[in-house]
Amino acid sequence: MTPFNSTPDAYELHPDIIASYGPSTLISAILSDTLNLRSPTTTAWDERVVAMLVQYLNVTDVNELAAKQFRAKSHSLSLMTPYALVNGDVKQFKARPIHWPPYDRVRVVNAVS
Repeated sequence: MTPFNSTPDAYELHPDIIASYGPSTLISAILSDTLNLRSPTTTAWDERVVAMLVQYLNVTDVNELAAKQFRAKSHSLSLMTPYALVNGDVKQFKARPIHWPPYDRVRVVNAVS
């Protein structure tokens, strides 16, 4: 199982499923991206949207929801090879050819504890 790079990627592959689960998909995406609103990249908007979705979806314990997500993601990541972990989310970009080669890659590895 390869993790999605983003919610739009998931939507492109399964628009019918994602549309029917829109609010729950959105809260899951935000919780994952912000490490349950604890990441330094978490914005006030993230917090506001999660608060609205918690009420809309009648989520009783958002921390338990995030914990379940992280356990599921940890399990799926544990099944991947080290190569797949490092190269599964490679981003290619074109850089100015001043000091850099024309194409380089940025690798991001998510750590879930």
